[in-house]
Amino acid sequence: MSKTDPRTVRSHQMLVDALIDCMETKNAAAISVCELTEKAGLNRTTFYLHYTDTTQLLQSMEEDLLAE
Repeated sequence: MSKTDPRTVRSHQMLVDALIDCMETKNAAAISVCELTEKAGLNRTTFYLHYTDTTQLLQSMEEDLLAE
């Protein structure tokens, strides 16, 4: 799947939203993949198709913000 595939875009946005939501109460380093995927309504396999860990997701978010 490419970054423009609608499923990829949707999954990425769901994970970003879940991470932002979790970061309101926790430090990013304390957020587990399990917690994140549960909040996003996705399974862990989907997460690992796109990212190796939550740090990589956070870095992806930063890159997206800088690109805008």
